[in-house]
Amino acid sequence: DSQIPGTFSEAYYNILFKQLDELHTGVNSLSIYNRLNADPIMDIQNVGNTLISHSRTYWDLFDSYNATFGEYRPVQFEGNTAFIKFDGFSIAPVADLYDENGNLKPDAWEIDTYSLMLKAMEEIKTRPYIENIVVDLSTNGGGTIGALLTSLGFLTNEDIEFTTFDTLSNYGRIDYYKIDSDNDGDYEDDDGYPEYNWHILSSRASFSAANAFIAIASNMGIATIIGQTSGGGMAGVMPGALMDGTTFRISSNFTIRVPERLGRNKINFKEIESGITPDYEIPYDYFYDLAYINDFINNGYEG
Repeated sequence: DSQIPGTFSEAYYNILFKQLDELHTGVNSLSIYNRLNADPIMDIQNVGNTLISHSRTYWDLFDSYNATFGEYRPVQFEGNTAFIKFDGFSIAPVADLYDENGNLKPDAWEIDTYSLMLKAMEEIKTRPYIENIVVDLSTNGGGTIGALLTSLGFLTNEDIEFTTFDTLSNYGRIDYYKIDSDNDGDYEDDDGYPEYNWHILSSRASFSAANAFIAIASNMGIATIIGQTSGGGMAGVMPGALMDGTTFRISSNFTIRVPERLGRNKINFKEIESGITPDYEIPYDYFYDLAYINDFINNGYEG
């Protein structure tokens, strides 16, 4: 019942970041009455173990990647394995992607995940010795569903199975998406790349849309999951505002699931909030050792 801005703002942080302890939930901005710096409030005392674990994993991997490679490299090669890395799922406006002649701009891949996958596959196809592809989502914090679906389309010629469940109405549905994986406008020409052995590198920092990408690929059987258990996150985000002007976000009743078929016309809409266990574990210390991962895959997943 305090009317001191710093006190009730700290209480909001405690409830949303620590007690609920869920990465889609938190304070967006403080009350207009609170002119204090929010940094002292956002300390380790006011956040939960889930956020702490996710943050530590992310920054440890971020530092390890930079120490290993020095700069971001969207596509790399080692042995007969290609590595594609991106840290979010994004969709850019058409006007930003194409020039006045309708051609995809050379730098479109920097702002659009589908364009990045197009660029990656063009490079990979020039190397006929490549057999394995690893999609590195180790520091991918999520993004838009549309980008998630179009990216999955490169792994298979099957329709992408996208499953949602409303926790209030208990209504679930499965939608199927055809993806044009070579950007020629034809959705019926089977232009995915199932001829490659697809893998996804997963970590505790693979969250939200990245977690869903991993879950869907695993459930459809179109990729082998390597690394560590993903970071979870399956709900859409619902914004909110309190009477004092504090704005916040919280997981909504809209959730992404994977279907578990139990028999004729019977489906369990399986939750993925706790993350996806990898098919084969790789220690974090080897996440950016491309030679190790190449050998790991080619030696039957033995380190």
